[in-house]
Amino acid sequence: MENGKNSVYSKEVKDVGYSRKVLKSALGKLEGKSTSAAIAQEFKKKYGKKPPLYEVVKLNTDGAARGNPGVAGAGGVIRNSSGDWLVGFTAHLGVCSNVAAELHALRLGLLLAWQEGYRAIVCEVDVKVILDLLKSNTMQYHPLRALLMDIREMFSWEWQCECRHTLREGNFCADKLSKMGCDLDVEYEIFCVPPQQVIEVFQADGRGIAFPRGFTSA
Repeated sequence: MENGKNSVYSKEVKDVGYSRKVLKSALGKLEGKSTSAAIAQEFKKKYGKKPPLYEVVKLNTDGAARGNPGVAGAGGVIRNSSGDWLVGFTAHLGVCSNVAAELHALRLGLLLAWQEGYRAIVCEVDVKVILDLLKSNTMQYHPLRALLMDIREMFSWEWQCECRHTLREGNFCADKLSKMGCDLDVEYEIFCVPPQQVIEVFQADGRGIAFPRGFTSA
């Protein structure tokens, strides 16, 4: 993987933000790299429901829109149990609503986590309405139903994936990455190390420092 970008599969990841058809195509390409059904059955028989040898990682995602709708971006970061940066991303979404940006961010983050090989994921989002929509029994009537259905489908893949709410103060890295996406010149970018714009908040997060609402960092 190159520093800053992954040229091998960046197309599959970025396209998933725009088309269910492309998502299914990307999924087909990934299936050969994932745990097969036969192996998954063997794992379940031997180890129970918990996937063996898979480290639990945390995925934080966020969406940003300058207006509702407005120019929007998505961002996210995957960290290990020690809080170390594993991989992050930012994406330019064009023009969409705040809720759509949040959903795009979660979907892109989940696909990146899958492609990186992580099979035990705790996802955190700071907009509770996203979790409410994903649990809704009437999502088929929602204007963003295609996005919602895609994310629900991803939750059912052969992995352990839990999605929960976090306070905005605990989601600052993803927030910064999503705002970077609003101004991104390309559609999608992956970071193997924290980009300069988020180093300060990332290091503070590792020290357990919480930023108050309204805080801005240069």
